[in-house]
Amino acid sequence: MKRIAGCLLSFLTFTAVAADLNLLTDNHPPLHFQQGNQLVGFGVDVVQALAERTGDKVHLQQVPLLRALRVAATEPATGVFTVLRTAERESQYQWVGPLMDVETALYSANTQQPVHCLQDASTQGRIAVPRKWLAYDYLRKQGLNNLY
Repeated sequence: MKRIAGCLLSFLTFTAVAADLNLLTDNHPPLHFQQGNQLVGFGVDVVQALAERTGDKVHLQQVPLLRALRVAATEPATGVFTVLRTAERESQYQWVGPLMDVETALYSANTQQPVHCLQDASTQGRIAVPRKWLAYDYLRKQGLNNLY
């Protein structure tokens, strides 16, 4: 099972000295989303509570996830929060969390051929999965060639 973890590439909870941090995230309601001019949601509440506890000043910004990861890798005092934790990402970041456990499932509109496993999914028609999602890469690696 994958874990959503608060990925703070900086040291939000590991530093004794208050920091001025830029924290990036994408749009993923109810964890984090734009409401008017303000970023809100459960993940935002957790980050702000951690910052208050440590005395860090945080600047929150919503950007597409791939851009957030790229910027955080090159800009000092920049982190990304609520990132799906994977084996490939494990050693790339300092992890804080988890915030919650998530599970990915496949559903079929064809009730006469239910999906019980990935092999069943390979016999269904096309499977719609955004290419930027980690599930797309995972399904590709499992040999599914019917991804759309």
